[in-house]
Parts: sequence; C-alpha cells; structure tokens
Amino acid sequence: MTRDPQRPARLLRAEHDALLPILHRTPERAFERPTACPGWSVRDVLAHCAAALTTRRCAVPLVEVGLPGGTLRLGVPEPGRPQATLVTDGATLMRLFAGWPAEPSHYRLTGATAEELVVF
Repeated sequence: MTRDPQRPARLLRAEHDALLPILHRTPERAFERPTACPGWSVRDVLAHCAAALTTRRCAVPLVEVGLPGGTLRLGVPEPGRPQATLVTDGATLMRLFAGWPAEPSHYRLTGATAEELVVF
C-alpha cells in the first residue's frame, strides 16, 4: 500500500469542518469542564490542539526510525537529500517530534538535526 502524503491534511480539514459547528453551538460553561487530562479543562485541551495544528510544519525530512519493536519511515523525501536515520525509543521519538528536550544519549540521529524533526 502506498502512503498518501496529503491524507493527514485532508483528515485534519475534515475534522475541522465537522468540529467547528459543534464548538460554535456549545454553551460557554461546557468549555470549563474537566477532562481526562488532570488539571486541564475542555478549553485547555482545545487550545493545545489548535496551537499544535496551526504551528505544524508542512514537511519533515524523510527519516527511517529504528524502534525497539521495528522500524518506521516518517517524513517527506527531498530531492537530492538522502534519508536520515534515527535510532531511539518511542518516548524519545515523541519528544523529538514535539520539540521537547530529549536526552542526547537516548537517541542516535544522522542525516538531519533534531530541530528538523519538530512537527508541532
């Protein structure tokens, strides 16, 4: 099966189009309700998700990620640029892609910088 690089963007647009009318008709007091995230209200979670989506980069260089359970290929090929490689664990992978500090001894990255992996 071939990966469609435009699929995530289409899914986000569809979710946006379905969610926005619901949010507009939701009573203001509902946004103050607690969520499964300790200390976070519905408003906090929505603001977090909106910030992540609006600051998302369009492309991450193609990276083969070696994880304890197997490998993943993430990102977009760039003409003339070889695929990068990252060997790490799942938690560090998420930290790198979220732009959070990650202990350098927990990963080995070649062919790209940690800054280029940030999607949020």
